[in-house]
This record gives sequence, C-alpha cells and structure tokens, in this order.
Amino acid sequence: MTEAERAYNFPPMPEGPMNLWVDQPGGVPPLLSHLLEGFRQMVPLASAAPEVAGELLGGGRFSSAGYIGKRPVCLLFGSRTDPPIMSNLNATQPSLNALYDQYMDRVQFVFVYTREAHPGSGLGPHQSMDEKRQRAQELKDAEQVRLPILVDTLDGDIHQRWSMMPNSTFLISRAGQVVAKSLLLDCSVLSETLAEHLAWDALDDGQTVIKKSYHERIHHCRAPYQPAARAKECAALEETGPEMIEAIRRMAGFDPLTWKRA
Repeated sequence: MTEAERAYNFPPMPEGPMNLWVDQPGGVPPLLSHLLEGFRQMVPLASAAPEVAGELLGGGRFSSAGYIGKRPVCLLFGSRTDPPIMSNLNATQPSLNALYDQYMDRVQFVFVYTREAHPGSGLGPHQSMDEKRQRAQELKDAEQVRLPILVDTLDGDIHQRWSMMPNSTFLISRAGQVVAKSLLLDCSVLSETLAEHLAWDALDDGQTVIKKSYHERIHHCRAPYQPAARAKECAALEETGPEMIEAIRRMAGFDPLTWKRA
C-alpha cells in the first residue's frame, strides 16, 4: 500500500464536537455552510464533467465519455459502511434500485465504490484492491444492487476528483456537462432531479431553444426519519463496530442511532 493509498483509506477522525447537523431549530450550522462552499467549487455546475472511467464489478470497463451525445449519466458514490447508502438502496421511498428500474432505459447510472465511510473493528478500511472488490460484491449481493458498480482505485482517484463527501450524487447531461449535484444522497431529491432533466432532454431536439435556470436549496435528508430506512442505517453502523458509533457521538454531537442531541 502506497502512502497515498494509506492516507485515503485511513483518514484521521476529526476532533469533536463538529456540530455538522446540530444547530438551533431551522438553522444551518457554520460547518455545513463551509462544506457547501467547498462542494460548489469541486466540479462546478455547467462545467465539463471529468471523465469517469474504471473497472466494473464483475468485469468490463465503464467510461462516461462513451455517453456524450447519447444519454445523461447519473453518478453516485458510496460504500457498504455508509448508512445513507444502505437506507437509500431499498428502504427509502423512492429507493435507488427503484429509480434505476424506472430510468435505466433513459439514464446511464454508475455507482462508484469508494473507501469505507465509517470503518471500524467489524468492517475495517480497505488494505488492497481485492478487499475493495470483495466489499463491493458484498454490498451488491446483500442489497441486490442493480446499478453498475465501478470500483474506484485504492487511492480514490475518481472520488477525490469529484467530492470527498461519502455519498454525493451528480447528473451529467448528454452534452457532457454537470447539470445537477447533491452533497449527500437523498432519493427523493434524486427522483425530482431525474424527472426534471428528462423533461428538458425530451424537448431538446436540436431545433427547440431550451430556456434554463438555476436554483439552490438546503433540504433535510429523509432517510433518518423513515422507520424502515433508519433501521437500515442503524444496522449499518452497528456492523462497523461499537467504537465507530461512539466516535460519531463524540465528533458530531448527536446520537447517530436516534438522531437526538447527545
């Protein structure tokens, strides 16, 4: 393992409390505002999307460049120890697998398997590409993931180019430009994004002029407040090991199993 690979897979746990989510009712914590500013600057909206290319789980290769002029690409990042991935795949309404089934004939999906979001004694950081592929396969089998899974390099080449958040999502137009991005996965928002973009795409015949706009919003992620989805998130954290749950409590200032202030 190289130094770059070790640094990516074994990042230090920040000292807490960070208060990323905890604030006054209706408020936005300063740390989240800081993260949003950094996220805006990485792969900005309307910019040319960096190529996403690599090996697919089960064989073959993927390249986002192959879809320019053909269809939009929905790019997602995640790992087995990431609670929002484990909840949104099947337990949320709508779910990621359901959105794939609905839109797979019009949108090219690709799920990039990253480093483990919350490694612990139960499921530790990746030590090799073989281990990373095995974790991706375990996720695919356990959650019946139907999206194509691209296994990122051990040093997180694709992940570090796009977003250092654990489960960001992006939409690349058939012109090869970034037209939507979300800091964190929420399938309710992703569903709206896909439907809106496909309505644009249906009108865009090369002759019709498409009037475009831009908006920003901060929204709540729905999964922690849906019982079935929260249960999946709790199970994911418990599988990583008790020390990770306690580390999140200390770092984040809330109980990740109940979403109540610590």
